[in-house]
Amino acid sequence: MRTTITIDEQLAAGAKRMTGKTRLSEALSELVARQLRVEKQLAALDFLAKNKPDVTWKQIKAARKGRRWSA
Repeated sequence: MRTTITIDEQLAAGAKRMTGKTRLSEALSELVARQLRVEKQLAALDFLAKNKPDVTWKQIKAARKGRRWSA
């Protein structure tokens, strides 16, 4: 999707440097994708911190061993 934005030159240069991209649009797309990925990971961690699982790690390991899962 094409969008016009006004961005500071230093921010643009920093975005290109962080991502290693030469085109600003590619750099910004990658940074937005990274941020969304981090937000999803943080939400998952927050969910796990607030909601304790019904099984323990010991039970998971036993189930994997019994079924010969590779992990």
